Amino acid sequence: LALGVISGQKCNESNECDSNSHLHVATKVAKVAKVAKVAKAAIQISEFQPGSPPTPPGPPVPGFPLVELSGPPGDSQVCVWSINTDGGNPQLFVDSVAPPTGIPTTVSFDPITGLAEVPGPELAFPSFTIVLSFGCPPVGYPVDQSFLAAILPNILPIHDSIWVPNAATATELQDVLNDIRAAVAAATFAPDTVPGSVLPYNGASPSLVFREGSTGPLFQVVNGAIFDADGNSVDPGDFDSPSPDQPTPDLINPSLVSGATGDPHIHT
Repeated sequence: LALGVISGQKCNESNECDSNSHLHVATKVAKVAKVAKVAKAAIQISEFQPGSPPTPPGPPVPGFPLVELSGPPGDSQVCVWSINTDGGNPQLFVDSVAPPTGIPTTVSFDPITGLAEVPGPELAFPSFTIVLSFGCPPVGYPVDQSFLAAILPNILPIHDSIWVPNAATATELQDVLNDIRAAVAAATFAPDTVPGSVLPYNGASPSLVFREGSTGPLFQVVNGAIFDADGNSVDPGDFDSPSPDQPTPDLINPSLVSGATGDPHIHT
């Protein structure tokens, strides 16, 4: 951060200064080289590539087959699973579990990057939910009050979840996430909250979802454009990578850098 004093108070020989004058501060934040970030204590979904809806209609075209996680150094047991949240199916259910055996995977997070890769579940299009938890639920189980009462206690803690809607399911997904959070908060066996984010619908299914710097806010890539978690378009040049719309397996995800300039006034 560079600070330059452009002008200041004018004082005469008797040290009497003009109180109406003001100080101009010119600021400029330069782009900086990327530095690997230390992973947060929480285990999170760092990056995954859902793939692309096929043409003609049929099963989804597989994307990046692994889900990248960020977490503290050491071993952890995790399971990654999906909920079929297609707007054409009124009943939500556990669609796919990775690994298929239903036995959680033991992962070792890299001591330098804080990253690890695990098998990813199949993701239905155009709308889906991906969940990262300690245990695995049974495939095909409906996500309803029975699920909340009988299954949820066995898969806690839920480390992270990302809910990707289409135009018809955004409100529905938010309601389901809120129901799960309420059930967890009301239970004595669980943490107070369930982490989860419902991403805005930006006209199509995302080809890539990633956390800035691997542990930061979520971004999604839709038709080559980048959107933040509020649905705002983000300039690719705001990242420290020449291709922030491409997956970066085994590497820290692109980080935001600032090149903004300003001329704020500090009045004296």
